[in-house]
Amino acid sequence: MRTDDSEAAYLQKRIDASEAMATAATDECAQMAHKSLANLYAHKLKALLRAMDPPRHRQDRKSSIDRDRPREASKIHGTLRLLCPA
Repeated sequence: MRTDDSEAAYLQKRIDASEAMATAATDECAQMAHKSLANLYAHKLKALLRAMDPPRHRQDRKSSIDRDRPREASKIHGTLRLLCPA
């Protein structure tokens, strides 16, 4: 699917940019924020690639990645608030 290929390319571009920004960041808070964004983009890309090439015995229930993503994002946000007070 053309749209999925375009989205996959976009997500990979965001992963690369976030990792580059994490490497260039001068403080731990910025590094953690950019690494966390790269990780979330990577999870989304992995899910998209799975959808583009479904396994033979597909399960109807959501994967643990889909179930855990909101909790993971919330944990990252909470950790960033503790490490990087406004």
